[in-house]
Amino acid sequence: ALTGDMYLQILPGTTVTAGRVFHSQRWYAKTAAGASLDDFSMMVQGEQVATLTAAKIAVTTATCEAGLTGGATTVISDVGVVGAMDGSLKYTVTLPAGGLTAAGFHNVCFKRDGNFAAESSGNKVEMIGQLVVTRRADVQRTFVLDADVEQSLEVTGADLDWRRDRVMVVDCNGMCGVSRPSTAAVLPVAGSHYTTLSKYNAYVALNPAGDISDRAAGVANYTEVPNRFCATTNIPMDSTPELLAQGCFQKCSVDPAADFCSGYD
Repeated sequence: ALTGDMYLQILPGTTVTAGRVFHSQRWYAKTAAGASLDDFSMMVQGEQVATLTAAKIAVTTATCEAGLTGGATTVISDVGVVGAMDGSLKYTVTLPAGGLTAAGFHNVCFKRDGNFAAESSGNKVEMIGQLVVTRRADVQRTFVLDADVEQSLEVTGADLDWRRDRVMVVDCNGMCGVSRPSTAAVLPVAGSHYTTLSKYNAYVALNPAGDISDRAAGVANYTEVPNRFCATTNIPMDSTPELLAQGCFQKCSVDPAADFCSGYD
């Protein structure tokens, strides 16, 4: 029987496959409206990738198999450069004239021998992730924050809209659009910690229509936004006499002929 502290120790196998590239990776790039994406670099993560001296990647608007047989925009890189600690391959993707002009998702394909024209049983084209191209938010930004201090993030870009744009913090080994919110970062709103996807969706950026921090206390402008509501932020009428006086019962029971009391019974 086990006594004392109990723990599980996981040891690696006796053999490790050299040159293992991680799948389900994601990369991000930005292009301006009406312009093509400039040449850019991509870091492919894996284990013992120093052995992959001939490997190349391809970026395609179709599936990896269909895009490499023609009929779709496909860009093939040169061989990669091994990164620090043998954990990544850096590829510089040189785009042709016109490049990638469409915002959206592009499949990233990997070939160990660099020859996308031929496959063998042990050397097939692998889809290792997706490149996300955007025309709006600036990407590849680094935010430096202090621990245990409430602070803000400023997202820059073009045509950003606080009504429909949102941010979410995921763990360092997570992927945007795939992973759940990190439990290490909280958004304190009305005394609760926002760590779920649905609550992140309800958390909007600072905006001129709803934020009054720079105005005098007790003075506010209200803007009607169709088909939207502020979750968990109903106005406390009992503590606001001006609003309480406009309540249906308080107003119309005293004077049924008052404004907006038509139909009161």
